[in-house]
Amino acid sequence: MTREKYAEASKAFDEVERQHPYSPWAVRAELMSAMPPYKNQKYDEAQLALDRFIELHPGNKDIDYAL
Repeated sequence: MTREKYAEASKAFDEVERQHPYSPWAVRAELMSAMPPYKNQKYDEAQLALDRFIELHPGNKDIDYAL
């Protein structure tokens, strides 16, 4: 993300979710998966990712960020 390689970042977030589905890192990756489409001005995709996070983790400490 810091190098503005958003496609690579998106793949990396997906890979974290795939390899470590029940870890705290997977939850964080689900939240951060909205950032690459947002930075690429694909706001609908970003909103879908955030909606998914909110639905799966309504009590998460970062829910305000997702909202």
